[in-house]
Amino acid sequence: MKWTWWLLLYSLSLAAQTVTVAVIDTGFDLDNQALRPRLKLGETDEEGAIALPGFAGWDFTNNAHLKSSLMEGVTLQEVLFYRTLKAKSHQQGLSPDEREWIERKKTDPLFKEQLRLFKKQAHGTMVTGILLAEGQGIEVFPVRGLGIDVPTLVVDETTVEKLSPIQRHSESEFRRQVSLSEERIIRKMRKMLAWINHHNIRVVNASYGVTEKHILRRFGEWHKEITGLELDEIKLKEITDSYFASIYKRADRILARYPNTLFIFSAGNSAQNNDKHHHFPSRIRRDHVISVAALNGDYLASFSNWGESTVDVGAPGVGVMSVIPTVYAQQTGSALTPASGTSMAAPHVANLAARCLQLNKNLKAAELKRILLETGDGLVALLEKSTSGRGVNTERALKAAHLSLELPLEEAIKLALMPLTPSSTSSSAPDPMTKIPDTSTPLAPAPPSAPQTAPALPTSPSP
Repeated sequence: MKWTWWLLLYSLSLAAQTVTVAVIDTGFDLDNQALRPRLKLGETDEEGAIALPGFAGWDFTNNAHLKSSLMEGVTLQEVLFYRTLKAKSHQQGLSPDEREWIERKKTDPLFKEQLRLFKKQAHGTMVTGILLAEGQGIEVFPVRGLGIDVPTLVVDETTVEKLSPIQRHSESEFRRQVSLSEERIIRKMRKMLAWINHHNIRVVNASYGVTEKHILRRFGEWHKEITGLELDEIKLKEITDSYFASIYKRADRILARYPNTLFIFSAGNSAQNNDKHHHFPSRIRRDHVISVAALNGDYLASFSNWGESTVDVGAPGVGVMSVIPTVYAQQTGSALTPASGTSMAAPHVANLAARCLQLNKNLKAAELKRILLETGDGLVALLEKSTSGRGVNTERALKAAHLSLELPLEEAIKLALMPLTPSSTSSSAPDPMTKIPDTSTPLAPAPPSAPQTAPALPTSPSP
């Protein structure tokens, strides 16, 4: 009798218990009709905030729910068109007119600010849409109000006025600001993870990152603002290295408290080697932490970070279609936009982790990580650029999770790497990691539709 894995897995999923995934992010649309039925709302939003022991004063309203449009019609249309062209540039290439238009927009500071604003308002919504695109019985617990990708200078004008001239221009004041920045990051992480643990959530998606590039620039600006002096590049690098070393160490201790939860972090979009450059928190190494790179088909996306010892696995991250906030969908008549980034790759992995838990709720976080990494497709593009050398494979991961109900994990993974049916024929090159022919169908995002030429820019808001 031939294996009928998909029928079996589908039947099991219907009876599976709901699995909740916590999404740490900003820009959640709580009214989106595609997402709302699968959002676990309450403590982390204005619809029902309550105080739990240890959480007094933790304000979630700094990421207020977007209920009305904050962009003009023309600007919003241009932002969405820009995003479509960016996705197309990675997948199909741009026409000369399209490239000229997008390059011109990249040099417009006002437009760049609008792009940033849209991302802030929609990022969590898009990540959640990707996470919920496959499978049943998965819900999202939104943890909002993060906003720490770039530390914010703590001293405001009122505080500065209270300082003496010596204090105002002292090296010690600069050091104090660096320390306060570190405390802010660690305090938020500690409280968010305690909150998530309070709800017994087993999978966390965190598509954010504090990058070395941002910290170098920001600390240089702070030093000039506080002391009036330029900071020597070597000294700036030393301070930045020390800063990251401290937050890695402190965050590692926090993550160690929650070994039963699988944490999935995006690896970053700086096209850099994370083995050599800082990226928090994805560079933290634990058996229950996964760092995800973005794939463009079978290749590493041009913007994606990598790292032979600091990035674990790849997932689709180019031109991934997802939902946008309702107010903008109503304004444009389009409910979807393409998105690219390791932020889009991470929720693919979080979704797969949740579906594996549906099949075997007794899997430990470290065992989930092994399944996700070891059942993936071996990719030449990820050899020596990730710990596994693989991109996630949905069918094989689910098969291993199901087999692990009755078999030791190592044997379940080994069997999952075999062809799904005796009659399967391979249409791809052998898996370079196992030498077993890869018979699965790799996940690939549908290319976004875009005009062949850039449109004439509208002169008035669309009706």
